[in-house]
Amino acid sequence: MAKTEYDILSDTERILKRHKIPKPKSLPRQSWNELSYETKYLWNRIELLEKLVYEAYLEALEHEDWKRALELVLTSIGKPMLPSVSRVLYCEDVCRRNEAEFIAKAKEWIAEAEELLA
Repeated sequence: MAKTEYDILSDTERILKRHKIPKPKSLPRQSWNELSYETKYLWNRIELLEKLVYEAYLEALEHEDWKRALELVLTSIGKPMLPSVSRVLYCEDVCRRNEAEFIAKAKEWIAEAEELLA
């Protein structure tokens, strides 16, 4: 009996798909369904942090901490956006590349936002 190779990434993706992440209103259902779990998680994490960054910005303005306010607003402006990943509009390779670029930028932005909020 031949031993089959275990693919941990596929297995992890399969397990994580059981845990539903809410779809943002700004994306069509089909596009949302085509995204990986990691992209969905990062997207939602960014949306949560964006709210916290905005609240921290308002607080900085209230305390007249202009440097912090500027850092926070620049962070908010630099939030990564997910380019279209619709398989209907683009080929599979373009969609995978767009998603991979979003994941890399999202991780950087999240780390920067968390550092500012700490």
